[in-house]
Amino acid sequence: MSQSSGNNSTVMTKAEAIFLCLAEPEVDLWRLRELALSDGGLLDDVIRRVAWPKLVGIDRYTDPAVIENQGATSDLIFKPNSSGIPSLKEMDQVQRDVVRCTWHLLSYDQRRIWRGRSGSKEKSDKIASLLRKKQRRLGHLINMILQDGAGSLKYYQGYHDVSSVFLNILGTCGLGLTKATLYKVSLSHFREPMRESFHEIICVLRLTIFPLLAKFHPKLHDHLARAGMEPFFALSWVLSWFSHDVKDSRVASRMFDAFIVAHPLFPIYVSVAMILHPVNRNIILKTECDFAELHNVLCSLPKNTCNYGWRRDGGYGSDDEFDKEVHELRKSMLPLVPVQELFDSALCLMRSVPPQHLLSLASRYRKGSLAELANAASEISLFHPLHSSSFASFAPADWVLKKRSKEEEDEGTTPTKKKRAMGEEAEGTPKMYEKALLSLKNETEEKCIYFKKNSRNRKNALVANGLDRYNKKRRLLVGGILVAILSIAWAYFSSRKGSHTPFLTSDTSPPHTAIKPLGHKPKFNFGIFLREIHGSLKKVLSDDVALMLY
Repeated sequence: MSQSSGNNSTVMTKAEAIFLCLAEPEVDLWRLRELALSDGGLLDDVIRRVAWPKLVGIDRYTDPAVIENQGATSDLIFKPNSSGIPSLKEMDQVQRDVVRCTWHLLSYDQRRIWRGRSGSKEKSDKIASLLRKKQRRLGHLINMILQDGAGSLKYYQGYHDVSSVFLNILGTCGLGLTKATLYKVSLSHFREPMRESFHEIICVLRLTIFPLLAKFHPKLHDHLARAGMEPFFALSWVLSWFSHDVKDSRVASRMFDAFIVAHPLFPIYVSVAMILHPVNRNIILKTECDFAELHNVLCSLPKNTCNYGWRRDGGYGSDDEFDKEVHELRKSMLPLVPVQELFDSALCLMRSVPPQHLLSLASRYRKGSLAELANAASEISLFHPLHSSSFASFAPADWVLKKRSKEEEDEGTTPTKKKRAMGEEAEGTPKMYEKALLSLKNETEEKCIYFKKNSRNRKNALVANGLDRYNKKRRLLVGGILVAILSIAWAYFSSRKGSHTPFLTSDTSPPHTAIKPLGHKPKFNFGIFLREIHGSLKKVLSDDVALMLY
């Protein structure tokens, strides 16, 4: 995990960078967001169990529901109340979807045993029992979220996929922490899909995906538009954060790392980046301009980001004919479309067209064909600037909170056995980080990602949250340089007033001829003008800056 000894003082592995960030008394959340967006994300489920609640503002040491339900053996159970929320119709739909949900609740090996592809019948029965237990927990989790929403959060198909990923990562900490974290994310990122209807989220798709495609790749946009394509193929991507279409739980968790720390519209940018990726783009352009064929191709694009879930016949996403040899072969290969390339491209798109400019772009799309819809959509919350409370910069580390909680307990009543056990094995302690770091040190040297120590880079995290600070600074810098150039040019012209100006030349006379015929109209020579400005700049600026501007 280390580079050469000479570099050890200046670089560290990404795992070490994350652990160092989380172990600081005050966790730098912008640094943690930047790490979540960079190559590899948060790397490991052990880290995610600490980082995800921290990033959304959950304190496992002060929330009573979290404190009393730590650990996989202590679970909350959904209990209907007099409010009638969720409705019987919603609970019935949740139950239908939950019993079909298996992909993110079982590992690859567990799926093979469950399907009878390996192991004995006894092992298969045990896995089947484990799956039913996880499905029950998933049902309780979703119903409790809807109940806590008091009618403001409505269930939709696809939300169970999102919930299954959160349960898979945080479930070992108990449903208390899982529920608190998912509820916060539901309020901040899934508010529009969880309304009474999909009207708002469909408006968002229509106002964003095709205008962005038209801006960044007109040829591809026209190919889809000629087939009468609408952006509804991306609906499941946005509603489930790709977890419905991506069967590889590692990739799904990696994508959630980025979506949790980014603007709620970031999945839209990732969707556009997925369409524009060279591999996917070539597939689309080679497909016949037919609605049905193009729709099938577009819906299948997420599979190109996965190694897991493929079949021998080339299909994807079904247990039928699911083959171990194919899985092992694809596991050793890089995905056709690496997920980090999608995030990097999405950040470039977001830097060029930040969320606050999307409606303006949509109003100009196809000579204003979406202008009326864009005006009406100004009330949709996804297009509003995020509240400052969404951008906390620091949060106390878990081990600090645990210490404070223990001190308060010592001053008051004697802590319960449950709290003592929780305090001894709490997530977020430096000791836990050391154990996780040792487990990650088994990675090969090639897989290590190195970071400069004490790096203050936050650019991607700011861009991903729609904050235009970086662009504003860049515009101010460029504007300042232009003002300096114009000021120097004006001063130069003033000092040369009445004297020969070498950047004015004649069509028939050499540039330095002193006597000109009457009625002569000099011609402006831009090349000579630039050289003159360059010489003037060198007098007041360093050679490097002058050369860059020249």
